[in-house]
Amino acid sequence: MNEKSTKIMQVSQIDITGKEDFKPVDKEDLPLLPTRNLVLFPKVHIPITLARNIALETAEYAMKNKISLGLVCQRSADVEFPDLSDLYQYGVIVDVLQIIPLPDGQKAALIYGKEKFKIRGNGLRKLIPNALSAQISHIKDKCDPIDDEFTAILNTVMELGSKVIKQATPDGMNDLLFS
Repeated sequence: MNEKSTKIMQVSQIDITGKEDFKPVDKEDLPLLPTRNLVLFPKVHIPITLARNIALETAEYAMKNKISLGLVCQRSADVEFPDLSDLYQYGVIVDVLQIIPLPDGQKAALIYGKEKFKIRGNGLRKLIPNALSAQISHIKDKCDPIDDEFTAILNTVMELGSKVIKQATPDGMNDLLFS
């Protein structure tokens, strides 16, 4: 009987803290990791399969050298070797936290999304050999400060929710739900 050796990894063995010190992002030369049919948001941990050799090489190099990457979705999943024109303009800067071997022999990268960016043009391709790279601009989220109107609306929603719960639950449960 021919058995493959499979390493079983416990969830507690996977580091998702992202506390390691990565080099500052070079806005003139951000190495890119094109993806097929995957969109990532900032502040999210996710494993991605590294199906292409260049993706595996880029992710391994980035993890080893503490270099952040730009994760960008391809316009068409059929393109095997995408260039900037094959990618959407917006992506997420990510850190590769760990490379995980999969039972089928492939590898996955556990990544952490940090912040959004927009591609401005071709990068220098100096940080990671052979990797596609881009010049980028950071995109900051715009959050309106909480004002009196928002607080009043929130309080009204809480009061209405409390009334609905009072009508739908036995006495005493409503105090637990909105306390």
